[in-house]
Amino acid sequence: MSWNYRVVEKIVGDHTETGIYSVYYDSQGVIVGVSKEPSVVMAYSVEGLFDTLQLMKECLDKPKLVWEEIANAK
Repeated sequence: MSWNYRVVEKIVGDHTETGIYSVYYDSQGVIVGVSKEPSVVMAYSVEGLFDTLQLMKECLDKPKLVWEEIANAK
């Protein structure tokens, strides 16, 4: 199993929210799960924050995902 950060678009009421979520994949690269809430940036050090933000920044170059299409992935 692997994971990465991805931009996910979610319909909430009458508007759309966009956030960065942790997305999990099986060995074939198929999405098998997604975090319920957007990711929070926390770390034990400034360097750890930098590394996390770099990973989050990389997800901005990937196609966005749609919550309703991945929320029940298995």
